[in-house]
Amino acid sequence: MLNRKKIYVIELKLQKKEDEKGKGKAIKQIEEKEYYKKYMNYEKIYIVGVKIDKVKRRIVNYEYKRVK
Repeated sequence: MLNRKKIYVIELKLQKKEDEKGKGKAIKQIEEKEYYKKYMNYEKIYIVGVKIDKVKRRIVNYEYKRVK
């Protein structure tokens, strides 16, 4: 049986050199495409956006937001 208390919907974005300030693009995409909608039966829904530096191969930024 699944525990339907909490779920995280995660979007990963690769940072391009010219896109240094692209903050919030992953979160925005999750919200616009409504990826979280099929999990509305969970008690808590978090959306997480992670930006990864393509050259350095590491996380350079992350954001999260509670939807429900």
